[in-house]
Amino acid sequence: MARPGDPSVRPLDTCAVAFSIDDMDHELDRLSMHGMVAWLGGGNRPVVEPEVIKRAICHHFPGSFPYRNLDIHTRPWQLVTHGDICDLKYRVRLCLEGIPLHTWNENIAKRAIARACDLDYVEKSSLDREDTRALSVWAWTHNPSDIPKVTWLTLSCRKAEFHSTPAARGRRGLTFRVLVHLDLVEDPPGRDGRAAAPRDYTWHYGVVDGERTLCDRHDPPPAGVRGSRRDDDDDRRGRRERQGDNWGPLLVFMAQLNCQILNWNVRGMNDGARQDSVSELVRSTGATIVCLQEIKMQVMDHNVVSRTAGAKFVNSYIVLPAEQTRGGILLAVNEDFFDLSDVELTTNAITAQITMRADGIKWQITVVYGPQGDAAKLQFLQELKKIPPPEHNRWLILGDFNLIY
Repeated sequence: MARPGDPSVRPLDTCAVAFSIDDMDHELDRLSMHGMVAWLGGGNRPVVEPEVIKRAICHHFPGSFPYRNLDIHTRPWQLVTHGDICDLKYRVRLCLEGIPLHTWNENIAKRAIARACDLDYVEKSSLDREDTRALSVWAWTHNPSDIPKVTWLTLSCRKAEFHSTPAARGRRGLTFRVLVHLDLVEDPPGRDGRAAAPRDYTWHYGVVDGERTLCDRHDPPPAGVRGSRRDDDDDRRGRRERQGDNWGPLLVFMAQLNCQILNWNVRGMNDGARQDSVSELVRSTGATIVCLQEIKMQVMDHNVVSRTAGAKFVNSYIVLPAEQTRGGILLAVNEDFFDLSDVELTTNAITAQITMRADGIKWQITVVYGPQGDAAKLQFLQELKKIPPPEHNRWLILGDFNLIY
């Protein structure tokens, strides 16, 4: 078996496109004015120490000249002699689906498309997180057909949570599958200087361009992308060990379908300051589904929902009232992206079906706030057991279960 890094198992080549920055341009000017390339001519090319060539050039530069038994040639340093001209004539709009939301910036966008494109700019709507299904960018390319349909992007960092202990040496990262959707292509101008209308392409969220079936983001990347991957299904689907007892708001990202879920035990919603603090978190995270437990309100009207979650939530929300000032749950969804139906209220939970407006996919959500007493906890588990599972088997259960104390 070949060792890691053996030439027999390494890929032959790859491609990358990079943009020249100011510092690089200054260095180019310096080398073009003062740089020189030297090489040995003739059939006799012995191994020579660099210091010997340096002494010879200092005595005889410029031109070509013999030195001892060496035939030394020189010429000015020129950029074009070190590479081939490549015209990036096509301007394209790409929608990058699957890049983690916290990394939506020009640096990551450049890396995701570097195989065949030079980034022009990231659309402001993406930088503002107006639509988090895909990061939309414009770029230049030599040939749109060279743009890969999938990029495996690995982010190495210190703050990510992993399923096992940190590596003893080196770095560890997370690998994400990024679907590269080709949305528009602007052809170069013709001989008359006029450009044709942009050509648009049909694609679908969650589907590799040119295919028809939804891909599973949990499928492992090719063997060459990562050296190993655990086969344990729980680990592969993102099970995380508990990191202490102090649980704050949980934000779940399913960015492919514009689905950001804010789950939080707010410990009371009956004063304006608390409602405003929740509203700020909803706004700053871009949450499109809001699940709040222990609201401690028996009545919650449109005005409170609007102040807490926003105007887009006032027509799509469900409240499980508190018992006097204990408990209570709010489930609210952004009406631009979701429909709520098949609502069922039980003692400690709200269950509903959510329909994604983008593609019609349906899934079931259950938001819970568990009781405190030991006997009540057993009844609570029986309550959850009696909730009928959906036929499509897509079911998310979340909330504050109160089972660890």
